Amino acid sequence: MKKNRFIAVLVTAALLLGLTACNADPSKDTMTSADGSETASDSVATESESNKSASGNKEDLVCIIDVADESFNTDIMNMIREKFGDKYNLIIKTWAGTDEIQTIKTASIAGEQVDLCMYWPNSMPDFLESDLALPLDEYMTDEWKSRFSEGALEIGTYGNSLYNLPYSTVYPMVIVNKSIADEAGIELRGDGKWTWDEFLVFCSQVSDNTEAFGSVIPNGWAPWLTRNAYMQIWDTDEELNAFCNGDISFLSDEIKEASDLVVHSFNENCFYPGGEASLALETDEAYAALASGKVASLFTVNSMVLSVLVDTGLDDYVIMDWPSMGTNPTDPVLGGSNGYFIPSCAKNVEGAVEVLDFLTGPECAAVRAQAGCVSTVIVNDVMNVDTELMSQISRCSDQIHSEITALSSELTTYLELMPANYYHYGEEALQELEDMRLEAIE
Repeated sequence: MKKNRFIAVLVTAALLLGLTACNADPSKDTMTSADGSETASDSVATESESNKSASGNKEDLVCIIDVADESFNTDIMNMIREKFGDKYNLIIKTWAGTDEIQTIKTASIAGEQVDLCMYWPNSMPDFLESDLALPLDEYMTDEWKSRFSEGALEIGTYGNSLYNLPYSTVYPMVIVNKSIADEAGIELRGDGKWTWDEFLVFCSQVSDNTEAFGSVIPNGWAPWLTRNAYMQIWDTDEELNAFCNGDISFLSDEIKEASDLVVHSFNENCFYPGGEASLALETDEAYAALASGKVASLFTVNSMVLSVLVDTGLDDYVIMDWPSMGTNPTDPVLGGSNGYFIPSCAKNVEGAVEVLDFLTGPECAAVRAQAGCVSTVIVNDVMNVDTELMSQISRCSDQIHSEITALSSELTTYLELMPANYYHYGEEALQELEDMRLEAIE
């Protein structure tokens, strides 16, 4: 297949899926000042503006941290404006996912100012290879380090230096409508574990005994089916690590099997509304299907579970783990963390450290916990937190494993087009991935 055909798919998928970023349009460079007003800008703050606000002596502080699809985002942004708005001219910009790699590269070359940026701690190599992130070790006091749960800081550490501070742990889960499961005669395990085969049986029983589909998945999470399958198809950690290091081909029998498992579930109409349309369902359509009883389950991530329950009004539910596709006893799970780093093009490092300290402090952690976020910052005695639900959505935290996307940003981008590309083009899609693997390891 010609590559321009895949480029067309990439453009279409970017429009349909919105990838993992946010609900805002990244092409609109929106900045929010300390007073909360929004203004359009062609770029981030530049050196020619002398790093001072037009209103006087307050120094600019440019932060790309406004993540619109996080349920707690508005509260956190308002807390930052209230705490730092009098001291700095806050310019809070909307986060645009993987596009921020190019944003920081462009800012560094053009002498533009970006002082703090949200990004995934486990995906920092693209920044580090180009010297685009500052090490944080000299700013980290013993008290600051002690806030984090055991091992949390390791995910943002490269070599002997800490570059990214995580604030939440994210991995996939499934919400099951217990009433529909009961109607179908299905009894689910109390520990939330199930295999991919058990999930397929679940969908079949729901279809045979009720009017509902077995499940639904928002388009932004559909790629996680394939990415998770590529991690879980291996029998041992040794094989998994070899694949993630780029030592095993995408044309291997195991990867073909994993790809087939995922596409088979769409061909069997396990996901609402059936067939190809199930690959491109908008989030609000998926939530509506769960709320109206058209589906017996919904695939999502742990940090979104509480907001899904609130938005859909579902009160009779069971939280299940992402179905395991392999036999590896360690049961690895796709996931990672959200976090913050200071770009090397920062012009207000002192202000960035202050805001970073606050963002990873107990006050912000409490807000996230109340919103159902699994915080990497230890949270004690927080009111209005459903401790039972928090236990359910954090039980797989120690199963998170790195994936092959660390090899290159091209692989990361292309895997966001799966399983759609494999659904349409079969092994030609795997050949594209294999070409990228070979290029990355060379």
